[in-house]
Amino acid sequence: MQYLLLVPSFYEQTGNLFGGNFPKDREHNNPGRGFHPVHIYYGPVDAIKNLKTSKFDAGSQVDQDKIILALLQSTPSPYFIDLAANDALELSNTLQLEANGWRGLCIEPNPIYWFRLAHRKCDIVGAFVGEYDLQLVDVSLDNKELGGIIGNDMDNKPRKSKPSPEKRYTVSLLTVFKAFNVPKTIDYMSLDIEGAEKLVMDYFPFDEYIIKFLTIERPKPELQALLKSHGYKFVQLLIYWGETLWVHESVQMSMEDIQAIVAKTRKGR
Repeated sequence: MQYLLLVPSFYEQTGNLFGGNFPKDREHNNPGRGFHPVHIYYGPVDAIKNLKTSKFDAGSQVDQDKIILALLQSTPSPYFIDLAANDALELSNTLQLEANGWRGLCIEPNPIYWFRLAHRKCDIVGAFVGEYDLQLVDVSLDNKELGGIIGNDMDNKPRKSKPSPEKRYTVSLLTVFKAFNVPKTIDYMSLDIEGAEKLVMDYFPFDEYIIKFLTIERPKPELQALLKSHGYKFVQLLIYWGETLWVHESVQMSMEDIQAIVAKTRKGR
């Protein structure tokens, strides 16, 4: 069975890959720029059951999946964004959401994960998300789940030794969202991109999209202030090393009820 994966291309894409429906690059007015389809053959439709784990168990690390399922158990047609998705099973905050009928978008730039991710039901985008489209950046790919954009303010610092880092073009979240018809209300977003969270959220289209619940790893004070300015409220720290839970003010639940559900879900941890 084949699965469609979109990955960033390194040439000028002048044709419309999706029959006229793909969004135009806002700055360059060039339809379909930068995306190229790759069809991954992964075997039978239920092949995911044959995937093995090695370093980590399948599912989230600190019960993010269980918490979100408990908080949004009665939500019709729930939708998630997983940035970055990493492995299909290990450390996945969205694997169990799919098992419970969720749809979603998995964004993962590292090609070592694409074959396994092709077993998932989510749409997959192989791209580095940045401030805007077509920004050329240095990236780290050889450190797997810890990889990402290289920069002084990122977890991946500039390298003094060889080999030289690889380069990739970034794409904006808005471009990705438009390409995949992401609903205006996103029920859950998992955000863990090794220090680039503030960079990405600075350019999040807050005026067009609402995220009900977010989990974010180690949000810097500037990112916390940005979220609060757009109606997001800090719920609590989920683990000592910095995973946090946030909720949008539009969610019709009290902070006390949310925290009680989290506590009940995580009882014994």
